Amino acid sequence: MKRLLFSLLLVLVLGGASISLLPPSHAQSGFTVCDVASGAVCVDPATAELEDPDDPDIIPPVGGGFSALATVGANVLVNDPNDLGKPQNEPYIAMNPDTSSHLMAGGNDYSAPTTSGLGCGIYRSTNGGDAWDPRGFLPLSIGFAAASDPGLAFGLDLGGGQRRIFYSCVQFNPGPTDGTIFVVFSDDGGVTFPDANRRVVANGGPTVFQDKPFIAVDTTNSANRGNVYVSWTRITSNDASIQVARSTSGGTAWTIIGTVSTAQFNQGSVPFVGPDGTVYVAFARLNPNTIRTNAMFIVRSTDGGVTWSAPITVATGITGLPNNKQGQPQLVNTKFRVNSFPTAVVDTSSNPATTGNLYIAWSAYRNATSTNADIFVSRSVDGGLTWSAPLQFGGANDQFFPWLSVDPNGNLDIVYYSRTNTTKARFNLKHRRSTDGALTFGAETQINDGGVIKAAQFQGTFIDDYMGAVSSPTRVHPVWMDSRRLKPNSTKVQQDIFGAAVTP
Repeated sequence: MKRLLFSLLLVLVLGGASISLLPPSHAQSGFTVCDVASGAVCVDPATAELEDPDDPDIIPPVGGGFSALATVGANVLVNDPNDLGKPQNEPYIAMNPDTSSHLMAGGNDYSAPTTSGLGCGIYRSTNGGDAWDPRGFLPLSIGFAAASDPGLAFGLDLGGGQRRIFYSCVQFNPGPTDGTIFVVFSDDGGVTFPDANRRVVANGGPTVFQDKPFIAVDTTNSANRGNVYVSWTRITSNDASIQVARSTSGGTAWTIIGTVSTAQFNQGSVPFVGPDGTVYVAFARLNPNTIRTNAMFIVRSTDGGVTWSAPITVATGITGLPNNKQGQPQLVNTKFRVNSFPTAVVDTSSNPATTGNLYIAWSAYRNATSTNADIFVSRSVDGGLTWSAPLQFGGANDQFFPWLSVDPNGNLDIVYYSRTNTTKARFNLKHRRSTDGALTFGAETQINDGGVIKAAQFQGTFIDDYMGAVSSPTRVHPVWMDSRRLKPNSTKVQQDIFGAAVTP
């Protein structure tokens, strides 16, 4: 059998500058790792400084919050302001269950001291996101040049007011090769993530790329309290399956449970734990020809991840948003990569009307002939066994990259990007809330106060694959990619991670 070659396959020449997409190939089907893998993995870090020549920079005003919308707090820079103009994107956020003022965030950070310049950045806040303290980067295993795809989760109480904090990422080498899932944990509130606390969860190699991990912890009073779960996509030359691993030792040792998907191509898995300790993993099934989402599934385990159900259908007939496969067109008048992967959450609140509800959301085209992207939300009230017909909402332009969170009162929050118009690759961050278990959602609120967001760097081809949000009893804390800051000694804007506190 011919060995799968991980090598530079595709170079797009745009406006005289080259954007390198770095997939291994499969001659028989034309399938490449980058048809499925995370965008940060598949964009050459060397292209970080390239601008989008088709969309001149707009320097937006930087405000201190909406004067007409007092519910939106000041937009705050999350990453290091002294990053020499390097981009940050694909943020994730987690909240300490004991105190909502303690937030941890991560992101793809191209100012990292790695061989390629790309690493998983660590950002910490102890005042509810009013200010952020960049804490460096996750340590990588020897021989790896880059890391991306952050995921974070707080674990059990260690005593003394501290909880173990888990941070998952994928480390790899440009090509891309050797995609390997790893987890590092912190026992000092996120001040440090020592190399001694780094554990490899799943090794990659020349013919296997482990991609897009997310992490969840059982903090319930179930028999499996303290278990830690990671799900990800195992990509080979002819398939992409959803894998799960668990740790019963607080992240110090890991066991790979195995494959929980059954289709040939899958991606975008999200693990989460219900109030009774049931573990769920939601994921997207991809069309093998277009490598675009056409269905959503979920699996569940009631024995702490030892065994898993067969995939349960959440929704089929989805017209997924396009990816970079073989030059497929993107959203109208844009070049940046998009997807229709799920965001998923379970209500663990004390609200008897909603506790135990499961929610999954995604973005997709309105129908098979549409080129307008909307948000879809489905819910389950019986532990994921059956799912409602998706509730759909959107606007005249595209909505994409949603993220869900539930507050301790059972309110469901969703944040997402929304295109400002269809003539340029510009967008804003929006929020909606449901107070009735996803039957309806309230009015839309714009969160970013710096004008429009644009793709800016990477020749306009990459902004991120997701963003994050968490909900406290009184506020919602989103983190997102923003482009309001100027690069040093330049009139060009750069990608940064910003956060805000929203009071619905």
